[in-house]
Amino acid sequence: MKQKTVSLSTSEAEYKTLTYAFRDGMYFYNILHTEMKLFSWFPITTYIDNIGAGYMAETGQCNKRTKHIHIEYHFVKEKIRDKVHVLERVASEFNVSDIFTKPLPAATFKRMRQSIMQYG
Repeated sequence: MKQKTVSLSTSEAEYKTLTYAFRDGMYFYNILHTEMKLFSWFPITTYIDNIGAGYMAETGQCNKRTKHIHIEYHFVKEKIRDKVHVLERVASEFNVSDIFTKPLPAATFKRMRQSIMQYG
């Protein structure tokens, strides 16, 4: 997703992206549960590979390097505190989304491609 603001670090960029992911998760939950009466599931699990972004979201601590982050992005902290969303760490070697975001060695690319094809 293309962000509307400039981030000063990858942790900040990932933290901002969590906000968009959480908003989308709530949107789809509301459609499936409220509108269609299909099912109810909480918490919503979101996978993250950036330790810094996960730490900021889960602890809610800000320091001099993160105090400039706009308040709208702290929606993440609220949803984690309220147990609506849960973060689960995924190691980089198992992060299938990397196939879309960075160049990978051929063997890694093939393994991840096969992993995606299992769900398709």
